[in-house]
Amino acid sequence: EYGCKVYYLPLSSSDKNIPKINNHIKTLGSRPVNLIAWGSWNDVNDHNFLNRGGTAVDSIVTKLLEGGSNITLTIKTNKPLVCKERYSDKVNVIHDCLPQVDMESLYYQSDLFLLPSKQVHSASLVNAMSFGIPCIVSNGWGMDEYCNDINSFNINDFEVIKEIISNPEELKTKRINTLAYNLLTNSRESHRRNLNKIW
Repeated sequence: EYGCKVYYLPLSSSDKNIPKINNHIKTLGSRPVNLIAWGSWNDVNDHNFLNRGGTAVDSIVTKLLEGGSNITLTIKTNKPLVCKERYSDKVNVIHDCLPQVDMESLYYQSDLFLLPSKQVHSASLVNAMSFGIPCIVSNGWGMDEYCNDINSFNINDFEVIKEIISNPEELKTKRINTLAYNLLTNSRESHRRNLNKIW
């Protein structure tokens, strides 16, 4: 209407239960590291599973479990997975959409978010980071606008990912830094503050 450019910012509210996140972070070392891979992957007739990195997720989780890493995976998909076939007790496959309260519960219990997609899916990444969950991503288009050394790992850095999973104190620090960085850069509230300074 006004002839000006409009930019969509995939922001996430910072109204998360921070004490709940911190309490979960503190339990690292006494439980498995919980991985989550979530997306609109239940359309089996298109390339969504592949484009969002579903094959890469299956491969790296299988490799981690084969190496004895103490992890679990929750993933939404209708595709058959090698990791599920070989390690059924460590992989929880969800086939349907979940109510928001159940989705949030999963995120509060997760430690690493896997989305090694061909291009950035910024809303999914920012949502995970708003729970203090570092992301495992690809070198896909646009990824570096949201992912950096503070909040992410590259899917190709297997040894780095394996090391962080086996080092609870480092993962605790990574989670805390991811949460703090997200609150400063990607929350709606931070953008409101910055816009108020402009006006």
